[in-house]
Amino acid sequence: MNEFNSALSKAMRFCSTKEVCIKDITFKLNNWNTNPEFIDKIIASLIDEKFIDQQRYALAFAADKFKFNNWGKKKIAFHLINKNIPKNIIQKALNDINDTEYKKTAQKLINNKLKNLKTNDKIKLKNKILSSMTSKGYEPDIIYPILNEILK
Repeated sequence: MNEFNSALSKAMRFCSTKEVCIKDITFKLNNWNTNPEFIDKIIASLIDEKFIDQQRYALAFAADKFKFNNWGKKKIAFHLINKNIPKNIIQKALNDINDTEYKKTAQKLINNKLKNLKTNDKIKLKNKILSSMTSKGYEPDIIYPILNEILK
């Protein structure tokens, strides 16, 4: 039982430094060569003790990736799906992003991209901006109205 307590204590310290999801801590426990019989029990303990909360993780992840990385909702959702976060939790996290701020950020990114492009061909401009914005995870229904307004 000492090996279990040691692994649990290490996992608690890790979880107390940042938000993590179940997939993250499972990966860490495996990297630490934790006895596979203990992993599910450790995760259950971490959830019971509120060290891990999938919803709290998703909300923090979405907010941080939008605010600091300027990611769009599609890219955020993709990464949360890869972390095995349930779809209803992902939707809640995405809904938590302020629509006005989201559109302002898209506008700012499009304007910045436009300044850096060296062509006057509107079709090439639209394609390059569309490509850039979709790679950041922004939806076409957000991108097109801004592009159409700018490139009248």
